[in-house]
Amino acid sequence: FDRVCELEQWLRTVYRPYGWLSEGEWRAMTESSLRRRDDGRVTVHYDPRITYMFSHHPEDMNLYTQYDQIRAKTLLLRGATSDVLTHADAQEMCGRGPCPRLCVFEDCGHAPALNTPQQIECVRAFLES
Repeated sequence: FDRVCELEQWLRTVYRPYGWLSEGEWRAMTESSLRRRDDGRVTVHYDPRITYMFSHHPEDMNLYTQYDQIRAKTLLLRGATSDVLTHADAQEMCGRGPCPRLCVFEDCGHAPALNTPQQIECVRAFLES
């Protein structure tokens, strides 16, 4: 991207499904995600192909052997529109291993930002339990 504001607009488009962010949070995401190249342009500091493994090597994502060994009190957070953690997978996780407490957030994709009252209350209640 030629300008930081162009990168921010791209991030807003790509990450919109993840849920609500304030203007300041979008700006902070942009600032913490950018890398200035030698030619002065800006790009993200991570490889956008990071999701390649999810679609090309799904068998690598089966970690239930390790998951089933967790004994700590656990909280599972899920955005209702997540394309990574499906409803079925969350239900499977709740019935095995640490049997976590599940919080599902409407109008939110894969990674809840923990920046809304509902999300904050879910974590607070878990920590106080």
